[in-house]
Amino acid sequence: MPNSFKITRKVVDYFSKYVDFINLNELEISDSESFKIRNVKTRNNRYYGAAGSQETAMKLLKYISKTNPNIKVHYCTCKLKDKVQLGERLKKRAVNTSKKFDIITYDGTLLRGAIYLEKPGFNYKKNLESVKNKDLILKRLISIREQMIKDYSIPKSLIEVDPHKLRIITNIGIVNMLVKDLKLKKLIPAIVEQYPTYDQMELK
Repeated sequence: MPNSFKITRKVVDYFSKYVDFINLNELEISDSESFKIRNVKTRNNRYYGAAGSQETAMKLLKYISKTNPNIKVHYCTCKLKDKVQLGERLKKRAVNTSKKFDIITYDGTLLRGAIYLEKPGFNYKKNLESVKNKDLILKRLISIREQMIKDYSIPKSLIEVDPHKLRIITNIGIVNMLVKDLKLKKLIPAIVEQYPTYDQMELK
């Protein structure tokens, strides 16, 4: 809590005999009425850490380092906590939503091979919204997938048609192995990295 140095110091003094690590978290403001009653506000309009919380934490860090130098102490800001929590949520979602052929990265993104009918430009996602002959494109993609399964003995579970982005998705190893053949057939092979979210936002 902001301006709680004295009372928190007493808590630290009491537990210092029993612990060897202390974690301080910056107070995060919610819409709870309790914060309004206590007149606790955010640092500014763009940040939801409580005003005065970080200053109190800095005082406690200095105090602990002087009075209990053997105790390890860590201060976690709201921004850092959110970053860590977001990463963990992505990893869990990646595990739950990944295809059999996807590779899950350390950061929780998905690596997969992709095959396009035409080179996806910068506005590819936006251009998809205005595609009029989507059914014909999907039929062609389905036909290409079936032919690839037949010609290269690819297990059906390792290659799919992506109806949302109008492409074929598969394992990166398959795409790398068939790069030359795909280009000869005027197809566009690619390796994509994307978030495990519904919109499949790509990093590269």
